[in-house]
Amino acid sequence: MQVLQDRSRRTLIVVKQGTKFVHGVELTEGELTVRRFTDQDLDERGFRDINYPLDRAIGHFLRHNGGVSDAARRALTDLQGA
Repeated sequence: MQVLQDRSRRTLIVVKQGTKFVHGVELTEGELTVRRFTDQDLDERGFRDINYPLDRAIGHFLRHNGGVSDAARRALTDLQGA
């Protein structure tokens, strides 16, 4: 999967790529959750691949001070083990 960043420098880890939606965990204030994005959502916000090590990004997300939802933690740890 990929580590993306938008024009506002918000980081997103893609945890699942579907046909209509991209599911990802975005580094935001508060608890991290799995959200779904359309290709149009990603384009409008200017997300691009930043070529950042996935395991390092996952570790950073899992230590987020605002907390991580159970679904986000599961998705990130599954991705880390893959």
